[in-house]
Amino acid sequence: MAVAGILLSIVAFLPPYFYAAGNANAACTEKRLQSIGAAEARYLEVIGRYGTLEELARAGLIGSDLAAPVKCGYRVELQSEGGAYEITAIPEVRLLTGHKTFRVKLPMLADAPPNNGNHYRG
Repeated sequence: MAVAGILLSIVAFLPPYFYAAGNANAACTEKRLQSIGAAEARYLEVIGRYGTLEELARAGLIGSDLAAPVKCGYRVELQSEGGAYEITAIPEVRLLTGHKTFRVKLPMLADAPPNNGNHYRG
């Protein structure tokens, strides 16, 4: 009977623990995405386009820890193409390392001329 009580108290403790851990991981990931966004803005200012995580790290705009695919229990993927980028962050193990999914998407700048795959010749 005592063993059942111990197991029941452990099982009752786990959901709040995972929820708290997931919230901490989500907060860490939000800060990570803000840092990556700021680095992208600086990279665009200097290079003229958005960069990959590796390019941002090589330029010294983010540390290697931010360029790693997994940090704080979340897997982060960055896709960039010229005047746009998209960052997606999903929990490495849903409900264990986090319960939120993040997506940041910055479209092409409004004042940039559309390219449509064509090269302009003047």
